[in-house]
Amino acid sequence: MAIQLLTEANTSSILSILNTPKVLRASAEENIQSITSLDFSRNLFMGVFEQQELVGVVRLEDFAAFVSIIHVVATPKAYGIRGYTEVLPFIFNNTSIRKLVAFIPAFNRLTVKLAKDAGFKQEGLISSAYAKNWRMHDLLVFGLSKGELLCPQ
Repeated sequence: MAIQLLTEANTSSILSILNTPKVLRASAEENIQSITSLDFSRNLFMGVFEQQELVGVVRLEDFAAFVSIIHVVATPKAYGIRGYTEVLPFIFNNTSIRKLVAFIPAFNRLTVKLAKDAGFKQEGLISSAYAKNWRMHDLLVFGLSKGELLCPQ
């Protein structure tokens, strides 16, 4: 598995991952537009490659800041925790980011488990902040700092 920075030249590849039916089905309809908008001036995109095939995209929102919101989109071919464990050191070693934050809908148990297994710690809860299927759901707030990842206790 390899991690590579993606540029505007990779737009069609990024959109092919983001528009995968299983990915869109897992997203609330209201969030599809924000997921598929490719603003390279405010977002940093990294590709997760398996045998030279793009199988996942990691987007860092407002990547120029010390704290960035991380969004992970993977196809069914992606290997979950394996890609996560390789991309996190890449982020901290190649950017000025010191902390990653993830907002995960409370009903998304698989993503919650993936985040915890990758070292993220739950730091909070925002009640009724996520709409899906005309219902409001809680968002769990997870965080991971560079020190927590690179120098675990």
